[in-house]
Amino acid sequence: MPIFLCFFIILKFFFQKTSIFLCFFIKKKFFKKRQFFMFFYNLKFFFSKNVSFFIKKIFFKKRQFFMLFII
Repeated sequence: MPIFLCFFIILKFFFQKTSIFLCFFIKKKFFKKRQFFMFFYNLKFFFSKNVSFFIKKIFFKKRQFFMLFII
């Protein structure tokens, strides 16, 4: 069980940080074109929310996995 917990914490962290980096890169590259930035900024929230929702759906019955969302 702890192996799965670590895996999903890393997965959640990876999606959040990758999308934040992508937003930063796009913002720097297309600073004058704000529509590009807003698109990828919204994409960041899409990734982070969907990964959390996916993890909650899989491990809904296991109480110890609720600690994952506090982190």
